[in-house]
Amino acid sequence: MVGLVVLAIIFALFSLLIPSTVKVTRVVEVYAPKEKVYEAISNVNKWKQWMPWSAADSLFTVRVDSTPNKINSSYAWNVKSNLSKKGKITIKKLTADEVATENELTGYNLSPGSLKLYTNPKAQFVLVEWRMNVHIKWYPWAKLKGIVLDKIYGPVLEDGLERLKTYCENKQ
Repeated sequence: MVGLVVLAIIFALFSLLIPSTVKVTRVVEVYAPKEKVYEAISNVNKWKQWMPWSAADSLFTVRVDSTPNKINSSYAWNVKSNLSKKGKITIKKLTADEVATENELTGYNLSPGSLKLYTNPKAQFVLVEWRMNVHIKWYPWAKLKGIVLDKIYGPVLEDGLERLKTYCENKQ
């Protein structure tokens, strides 16, 4: 019994060394006009076309709440087979090159994120960076999961960015 208590204390102390915020970032080059890319990332009504949690996938149920000025517009999803797995992304700020978001992901605290555009007059593409700063709960087991969070959410962001690229580069 004493051994289990000591092990639990060591586990809890080890978890204090793990950061409470994990930054997950992915980037893609999109060969399309900046205006088209910005419209796709700043208008939640377009998010169904490229979000990794899209309605086109039969695994998800999606709800879009759009407001006229776009601030506080949101995109929410549930996994149909497990309704406790859900998320929501809300637009909090819009600038000429960035859409700042607030992310609600199952099992994590509210976390800021953004979709940012980088352009270079000499380049024929727009560089799109999708960033999520995931705030991990204080529980030792949640902090341990933070070690692999980039491996969990990184591929999801990559999928979304590839869908965005395909959507924006489509000539229609």
